[in-house]
Amino acid sequence: MRFLRGDVLAGVLLLAWGIVKLPLEMHIEAQQKEARFGGRIPLTQDIRDAVGQGAALGLLAGFRGFVANFLFIQAHEHWEKEEWQRMRGLLDVVCTLQPRNIKFWEMSAWHLAWNVSYAASVNPREPREAARIKAQRGWIAEGRKLLERGVQAVPDRWNLWFQLGWLINQKQNIPEESARYFMKASEFPDAPAYVARFAGYDLKKAGKLEEALAWWRGIWAQYPEKKDLKYYFWDKVEEQIRLLEEELDLPPSERTFPHPERVVPLPD
Repeated sequence: MRFLRGDVLAGVLLLAWGIVKLPLEMHIEAQQKEARFGGRIPLTQDIRDAVGQGAALGLLAGFRGFVANFLFIQAHEHWEKEEWQRMRGLLDVVCTLQPRNIKFWEMSAWHLAWNVSYAASVNPREPREAARIKAQRGWIAEGRKLLERGVQAVPDRWNLWFQLGWLINQKQNIPEESARYFMKASEFPDAPAYVARFAGYDLKKAGKLEEALAWWRGIWAQYPEKKDLKYYFWDKVEEQIRLLEEELDLPPSERTFPHPERVVPLPD
Protein backbone atom coordinates (compact mmCIF):
# COMPACT_ATOMS: atom_id res chain seq x y z
CA MET A 1 0.00 0.00 0.00
CA ARG A 2 2.87 2.35 0.82
CA PHE A 3 4.48 1.60 -2.57
CA LEU A 4 1.15 2.26 -4.28
CA ARG A 5 0.82 5.60 -2.53
CA GLY A 6 4.37 6.48 -3.54
CA ASP A 7 3.64 5.67 -7.17
CA VAL A 8 0.49 7.75 -7.10
CA LEU A 9 2.32 10.65 -5.52
CA ALA A 10 5.11 10.43 -8.10
CA GLY A 11 2.52 10.37 -10.89
CA VAL A 12 0.78 13.41 -9.49
CA LEU A 13 4.08 15.29 -9.21
CA LEU A 14 5.05 14.40 -12.80
CA LEU A 15 1.65 15.52 -14.04
CA ALA A 16 1.94 18.78 -12.14
CA TRP A 17 5.44 19.36 -13.54
CA GLY A 18 4.17 18.66 -17.03
CA ILE A 19 1.36 21.19 -16.60
CA VAL A 20 3.92 23.81 -15.54
CA LYS A 21 6.61 22.80 -18.06
CA LEU A 22 4.53 22.73 -21.26
CA PRO A 23 3.48 26.40 -21.26
CA LEU A 24 7.04 27.36 -20.30
CA GLU A 25 8.51 25.40 -23.21
CA MET A 26 5.92 26.86 -25.59
CA HIS A 27 6.77 30.35 -24.37
CA ILE A 28 10.52 29.77 -24.85
CA GLU A 29 9.94 28.35 -28.34
CA ALA A 30 7.78 31.33 -29.27
CA GLN A 31 10.46 33.73 -28.04
CA GLN A 32 13.11 31.91 -30.07
CA LYS A 33 10.99 32.09 -33.22
CA GLU A 34 10.25 35.74 -32.59
CA ALA A 35 13.93 36.54 -32.19
CA ARG A 36 14.80 34.57 -35.32
CA PHE A 37 12.23 36.19 -37.58
CA GLY A 38 12.38 39.70 -36.15
CA GLY A 39 9.15 39.83 -34.18
CA ARG A 40 5.51 38.93 -34.62
CA ILE A 41 3.83 40.04 -37.82
CA PRO A 42 0.17 40.93 -37.43
CA LEU A 43 -1.83 39.61 -40.37
CA THR A 44 -3.50 42.91 -41.17
CA GLN A 45 -5.98 43.47 -43.98
CA ASP A 46 -3.30 45.36 -45.92
CA ILE A 47 -1.02 42.33 -45.82
CA ARG A 48 -3.91 40.02 -46.75
CA ASP A 49 -4.72 42.22 -49.73
CA ALA A 50 -1.07 42.35 -50.83
CA VAL A 51 -0.31 38.63 -50.56
CA GLY A 52 -3.65 37.07 -51.52
CA GLN A 53 -5.75 34.51 -49.72
CA GLY A 54 -3.49 31.51 -50.39
CA ALA A 55 -0.34 33.18 -49.06
CA ALA A 56 -2.29 34.52 -46.09
CA LEU A 57 -3.28 30.97 -45.18
CA GLY A 58 0.38 29.99 -45.48
CA LEU A 59 1.31 32.74 -43.03
CA LEU A 60 -1.34 31.57 -40.61
CA ALA A 61 0.15 28.08 -40.86
CA GLY A 62 3.62 29.44 -40.02
CA PHE A 63 5.30 29.14 -43.43
CA ARG A 64 6.85 32.60 -43.43
CA GLY A 65 10.02 31.68 -45.33
CA PHE A 66 8.13 29.81 -48.02
CA VAL A 67 5.60 32.62 -48.43
CA ALA A 68 8.38 35.25 -48.63
CA ASN A 69 10.16 33.33 -51.42
CA PHE A 70 6.89 32.87 -53.31
CA LEU A 71 6.02 36.56 -53.02
CA PHE A 72 9.47 37.62 -54.19
CA ILE A 73 8.97 35.57 -57.37
CA GLN A 74 5.56 37.19 -57.81
CA ALA A 75 7.14 40.63 -57.36
CA HIS A 76 9.54 39.88 -60.23
CA GLU A 77 6.58 38.93 -62.41
CA HIS A 78 5.01 42.32 -61.64
CA TRP A 79 8.30 43.93 -62.69
CA GLU A 80 8.16 42.18 -66.04
CA LYS A 81 4.58 43.41 -66.51
CA GLU A 82 5.61 46.95 -65.49
CA GLU A 83 3.20 46.79 -62.55
CA TRP A 84 5.65 48.67 -60.37
CA GLN A 85 3.37 49.70 -57.52
CA ARG A 86 2.23 46.11 -57.03
CA MET A 87 5.83 45.00 -57.11
CA ARG A 88 6.78 47.57 -54.49
CA GLY A 89 3.95 46.41 -52.23
CA LEU A 90 5.04 42.78 -52.42
CA LEU A 91 8.70 43.62 -51.83
CA ASP A 92 7.68 45.56 -48.74
CA VAL A 93 5.80 42.51 -47.43
CA VAL A 94 8.70 40.17 -48.25
CA CYS A 95 11.12 42.26 -46.20
CA THR A 96 8.58 42.49 -43.39
CA LEU A 97 8.20 38.71 -43.31
CA GLN A 98 11.96 38.03 -43.34
CA PRO A 99 13.56 41.11 -41.75
CA ARG A 100 16.85 39.36 -40.95
CA ASN A 101 17.41 38.22 -44.53
CA ILE A 102 19.94 40.70 -45.94
CA LYS A 103 19.49 39.52 -49.53
CA PHE A 104 15.80 40.41 -49.57
CA TRP A 105 16.58 43.98 -48.48
CA GLU A 106 19.44 44.32 -50.98
CA MET A 107 17.60 42.90 -53.99
CA SER A 108 14.38 44.74 -53.22
CA ALA A 109 16.15 48.09 -52.92
CA TRP A 110 18.07 47.37 -56.13
CA HIS A 111 14.82 46.67 -57.97
CA LEU A 112 13.34 50.00 -56.87
CA ALA A 113 16.31 52.37 -56.98
CA TRP A 114 18.02 50.95 -60.07
CA ASN A 115 15.65 48.91 -62.23
CA VAL A 116 12.35 50.72 -61.76
CA SER A 117 13.93 54.16 -61.53
CA TYR A 118 15.65 53.65 -64.87
CA ALA A 119 12.48 52.26 -66.47
CA ALA A 120 10.59 55.30 -65.21
CA SER A 121 13.21 57.65 -66.67
CA VAL A 122 12.75 56.21 -70.17
CA ASN A 123 9.04 55.45 -69.93
CA PRO A 124 7.70 55.84 -73.49
CA ARG A 125 4.18 56.42 -72.17
CA GLU A 126 5.29 59.64 -70.44
CA PRO A 127 6.25 62.30 -73.01
CA ARG A 128 7.21 64.93 -70.40
CA GLU A 129 10.84 64.74 -69.40
CA ALA A 130 10.24 66.57 -66.11
CA ALA A 131 7.62 63.99 -65.12
CA ARG A 132 9.98 61.13 -65.97
CA ILE A 133 12.78 62.66 -63.89
CA LYS A 134 10.38 63.17 -60.99
CA ALA A 135 9.26 59.54 -61.19
CA GLN A 136 12.86 58.37 -61.38
CA ARG A 137 13.79 60.28 -58.24
CA GLY A 138 10.69 58.99 -56.50
CA TRP A 139 11.68 55.37 -57.07
CA ILE A 140 15.22 56.05 -55.92
CA ALA A 141 13.75 57.52 -52.74
CA GLU A 142 11.62 54.37 -52.31
CA GLY A 143 14.74 52.23 -52.52
CA ARG A 144 16.47 54.40 -49.97
CA LYS A 145 13.52 54.20 -47.57
CA LEU A 146 13.59 50.43 -47.85
CA LEU A 147 17.28 50.29 -46.95
CA GLU A 148 16.74 52.71 -44.08
CA ARG A 149 14.26 50.18 -42.72
CA GLY A 150 16.78 47.46 -43.47
CA VAL A 151 19.56 48.93 -41.31
CA GLN A 152 17.07 49.17 -38.46
CA ALA A 153 16.15 45.51 -38.90
CA VAL A 154 19.76 44.31 -39.30
CA PRO A 155 21.94 46.89 -37.52
CA ASP A 156 24.59 44.35 -36.53
CA ARG A 157 25.94 43.59 -40.02
CA TRP A 158 27.97 45.83 -42.35
CA ASN A 159 26.13 44.92 -45.55
CA LEU A 160 23.03 47.11 -45.48
CA TRP A 161 24.90 50.11 -44.05
CA PHE A 162 27.19 49.87 -47.07
CA GLN A 163 24.30 49.34 -49.50
CA LEU A 164 22.58 52.46 -48.16
CA GLY A 165 25.78 54.46 -48.63
CA TRP A 166 26.22 53.03 -52.12
CA LEU A 167 22.68 53.99 -53.14
CA ILE A 168 23.17 57.56 -51.90
CA ASN A 169 26.58 57.69 -53.58
CA GLN A 170 25.42 56.39 -56.95
CA LYS A 171 21.85 57.62 -57.21
CA GLN A 172 21.53 60.76 -55.10
CA ASN A 173 25.11 62.09 -55.13
CA ILE A 174 25.14 63.34 -51.54
CA PRO A 175 28.72 62.47 -50.54
CA GLU A 176 28.46 63.82 -47.02
CA GLU A 177 25.62 61.39 -46.29
CA SER A 178 27.05 58.41 -48.15
CA ALA A 179 30.38 58.88 -46.33
CA ARG A 180 28.58 58.58 -43.01
CA TYR A 181 27.08 55.22 -43.94
CA PHE A 182 30.36 53.94 -45.39
CA MET A 183 32.07 54.91 -42.13
CA LYS A 184 29.43 53.04 -40.15
CA ALA A 185 29.81 49.94 -42.33
CA SER A 186 33.59 50.02 -41.97
CA GLU A 187 33.31 49.69 -38.18
CA PHE A 188 32.43 46.01 -38.48
CA PRO A 189 35.45 43.68 -38.31
CA ASP A 190 34.33 41.62 -41.30
CA ALA A 191 33.70 44.60 -43.59
CA PRO A 192 35.85 44.47 -46.77
CA ALA A 193 38.77 46.88 -47.04
CA TYR A 194 37.16 48.89 -49.84
CA VAL A 195 34.36 50.06 -47.54
CA ALA A 196 36.69 52.30 -45.54
CA ARG A 197 38.22 53.70 -48.74
CA PHE A 198 34.79 54.69 -50.05
CA ALA A 199 34.28 56.75 -46.89
CA GLY A 200 37.56 58.58 -47.46
CA TYR A 201 36.76 59.35 -51.10
CA ASP A 202 33.32 60.71 -50.23
CA LEU A 203 34.57 62.87 -47.36
CA LYS A 204 36.94 64.52 -49.83
CA LYS A 205 34.20 64.83 -52.43
CA ALA A 206 32.01 66.55 -49.83
CA GLY A 207 34.76 69.14 -49.31
CA LYS A 208 35.62 67.91 -45.81
CA LEU A 209 39.35 67.82 -46.50
CA GLU A 210 40.57 67.77 -42.91
CA GLU A 211 38.15 64.99 -41.99
CA ALA A 212 39.14 63.06 -45.08
CA LEU A 213 42.84 63.39 -44.24
CA ALA A 214 42.22 62.21 -40.67
CA TRP A 215 40.25 59.26 -42.03
CA TRP A 216 42.95 58.18 -44.49
CA ARG A 217 45.63 58.62 -41.84
CA GLY A 218 43.56 56.44 -39.53
CA ILE A 219 43.46 53.68 -42.13
CA TRP A 220 47.22 53.98 -42.62
CA ALA A 221 48.01 53.87 -38.90
CA GLN A 222 45.61 51.05 -38.11
CA TYR A 223 47.76 48.36 -39.72
CA PRO A 224 51.52 48.88 -39.27
CA GLU A 225 52.36 45.68 -41.16
CA LYS A 226 51.11 46.71 -44.59
CA LYS A 227 52.66 43.74 -46.39
CA ASP A 228 50.13 41.35 -44.85
CA LEU A 229 47.18 43.36 -46.09
CA LYS A 230 48.02 44.20 -49.68
CA TYR A 231 44.35 44.18 -50.68
CA TYR A 232 43.95 47.43 -48.82
CA PHE A 233 45.82 48.91 -51.81
CA TRP A 234 48.20 50.83 -49.61
CA ASP A 235 49.58 52.78 -52.55
CA LYS A 236 46.11 54.30 -53.01
CA VAL A 237 45.85 55.13 -49.33
CA GLU A 238 49.26 56.82 -49.46
CA GLU A 239 48.30 58.66 -52.63
CA GLN A 240 45.18 60.12 -51.01
CA ILE A 241 47.12 61.21 -47.93
CA ARG A 242 49.75 62.92 -50.09
CA LEU A 243 47.12 64.67 -52.23
CA LEU A 244 45.19 65.95 -49.22
CA GLU A 245 48.30 67.12 -47.41
CA GLU A 246 49.31 68.97 -50.55
CA GLU A 247 45.85 70.47 -51.01
CA LEU A 248 45.79 71.60 -47.38
CA ASP A 249 49.30 73.01 -47.89
CA LEU A 250 50.68 71.39 -44.76
CA PRO A 251 54.31 72.10 -43.87
CA PRO A 252 56.73 69.16 -44.20
CA SER A 253 56.89 68.71 -40.43
CA GLU A 254 53.14 67.98 -40.34
CA ARG A 255 53.03 65.61 -43.26
CA THR A 256 52.79 61.86 -43.02
CA PHE A 257 55.28 61.48 -45.86
CA PRO A 258 57.68 64.45 -45.80
CA HIS A 259 59.76 63.05 -48.65
CA PRO A 260 58.49 62.93 -52.23
CA GLU A 261 59.48 59.33 -52.94
CA ARG A 262 56.98 56.56 -52.42
CA VAL A 263 57.39 54.33 -49.42
CA VAL A 264 54.83 51.64 -50.22
CA PRO A 265 55.28 49.44 -53.31
CA LEU A 266 52.39 48.68 -55.59
CA PRO A 267 50.51 45.46 -54.70
CA ASP A 268 51.62 42.36 -56.59
